[in-house]
Amino acid sequence: MWLWICLGIIVLGLVYWACVGIWLKHKADDLMQEVSDMGERVSKLMDTLQVQD
Repeated sequence: MWLWICLGIIVLGLVYWACVGIWLKHKADDLMQEVSDMGERVSKLMDTLQVQD
């Protein structure tokens, strides 16, 4: 009986950490997309502010 309880806790723990890992990957992807968008905006701003000779 204790074996099944321990195995159940271990399995639930593994499922939990797998879900946390997937969630973190999605958050990291969102963050990288925001950084990329910000880089594009900065590039456009620098082009706009560039003095024409």
